[in-house]
Amino acid sequence: MSARKDIRIEFPIENRIYEAVGVLEMDEDFVWGTEMLERAAGENGGAIGDDEAGFIWRHRDKLPAAELSDYYLVTNKRSVGNPRNVLCFFYAEGRWQQGWSTLDDRWEWKAFALVLRRCA
Repeated sequence: MSARKDIRIEFPIENRIYEAVGVLEMDEDFVWGTEMLERAAGENGGAIGDDEAGFIWRHRDKLPAAELSDYYLVTNKRSVGNPRNVLCFFYAEGRWQQGWSTLDDRWEWKAFALVLRRCA
């Protein structure tokens, strides 16, 4: 599993097109959360936020598990209680689940993380 910058997995949900992208450079083992989101911001408006994350969660059965199940799918939806936490989707126990992960500099985002962006 590798989440290098050359990873770009595009998929449709209803009438929308999304992509899950890697952000690591070839010589990197990890990146801090804030840097990860900054790198993903350059295209398609960056990581999806509240509305898009809610849409994907409601249509999670349409996420392509075969291509994405090995990754944490990172959004820019922030926790109300702690805005340094972002919503992530992950595949476990045969289904998509959601959880919060931190952008704090104590958490290293490694090759398991792809950022979700909307293309169209």
